[in-house]
Amino acid sequence: MAHGTGVRLAFVFALAGSLASAAFAFNVSFSKIAAAPNRGGPHADLNGDGREDFASLNNVTGGFDVVLSSGDGKYAAPVPYSIPGGADSRAILIGDFNGDGKADLLVGGYPDNALHLFLNNGLGGFSQKAVFPNWVLGDFTSVVGDFNHDGCMDIAFVAHGGLSITVWFGNGKGGFTAGPTSLIPFNKGAALCDNHLQMGDFDGDGRADLICDGILNADATVLYGDGTGRFPAGSVIHTLSNYSGFELGDADGDGKMDVFVEQGNPELENISVRYGSAARTWTRTSTLPTFHFVQDVTAADLNGDGINDLIVGEVSGDSPNTATYYVGVLLRNSNGSYQKEQIVETGDFLNLVIRANRDAKPDISLGNAVLLNTTVGNFPPCAAPNAFEGINVCSPAAGATVPSPVAFKVGAAGQVPMRDVEVWVDGKKVALQVYGFSHYTFLNRSASLSAGTHTIGIFAAGWDQSLQKKTFTLKVK
Repeated sequence: MAHGTGVRLAFVFALAGSLASAAFAFNVSFSKIAAAPNRGGPHADLNGDGREDFASLNNVTGGFDVVLSSGDGKYAAPVPYSIPGGADSRAILIGDFNGDGKADLLVGGYPDNALHLFLNNGLGGFSQKAVFPNWVLGDFTSVVGDFNHDGCMDIAFVAHGGLSITVWFGNGKGGFTAGPTSLIPFNKGAALCDNHLQMGDFDGDGRADLICDGILNADATVLYGDGTGRFPAGSVIHTLSNYSGFELGDADGDGKMDVFVEQGNPELENISVRYGSAARTWTRTSTLPTFHFVQDVTAADLNGDGINDLIVGEVSGDSPNTATYYVGVLLRNSNGSYQKEQIVETGDFLNLVIRANRDAKPDISLGNAVLLNTTVGNFPPCAAPNAFEGINVCSPAAGATVPSPVAFKVGAAGQVPMRDVEVWVDGKKVALQVYGFSHYTFLNRSASLSAGTHTIGIFAAGWDQSLQKKTFTLKVK
């Protein structure tokens, strides 16, 4: 379906399965905004305006572009950058690498095989400040996370032709030191781990894990971290065909990252969900039919019911010249089943789920447009701060006197994909909400507290268990 700028897309979904007899319906609506077509790559709030921006490789110039938001769902023209010395840009990582609270860029160069640090001036402008040679020895599969729990962003990258993972520890001052190298198990003599390195917590132990796959391999390897930058244990996710793809999301909201398998075969029109487990096994799975061949999958709560839904990028056609792209939505029911897929966009491909305006609703970035989520639902009432990272406590106010139960309303932004918000009172955890999308997480919970003065700690955690904290006192009457 073709739509012009500002057209409102409304779709009504009826609850299915065991809830079919209930008189419930969910309305999911979007407002479509035309956007620059060359957005893509890593994303975050680069200029502190509360909307996510993009840093994209430019395959024409060999440099990279920064595409900044210019309004709700709108983007300015790309600002081009290049690596001094003429190296091509082959990879981009985003994080606060010098501890000033701003989003910096690490750009991998080729053929110099160096990592180039570009610092942010706070307005989304960047300048190179450091060069780290001998980065990945030709490999460009890497991910950012706090892998040793020291509060500084580190880098994990594939090395030695896909045979190992190496971690560089960040010092929070714009520098790095070489950390441990972990051999990748289950290699079977092939380069199993030379593509698409991603970070999550698949067993729920609070330590960052990794997943990667080989370009010509049907399987993915999951590497379980020990919290020191090492990955001593692993498991394998098997698929039905070569060229399969793997995306991450917490489908069931249990605080363990799940894996969505794109089967790599146009005849297999479905999503295979592999659920993370404390036992580090992948025996719990589900298969969800789709209308077309799946290219991308992500999870977010689109209708404000507190349950993550699936957003799916699909394609039909035998060649790029005849392909038609679609974006579908599968709403998840409270019993774990999914409603029938609905196609919400035709003729454009799924890019990312992002924060394109300043509310707490996940928006959808397409190839040539942005779908702003205008759904009326029970979304978190407290928006995240307009910053690269931070915690916004809407309720209760610091130092206030309030009755019990106390309503806690929190929104947070973080450097990595965010997992949850926790509320601690006098050293005891009283509330937790695993909820969010992209670099944002939220909490809307109440807790019964005794009368008196209490010390409140609000923690926002990423999927690597990197933490932000805000503390204050509160008096309960």
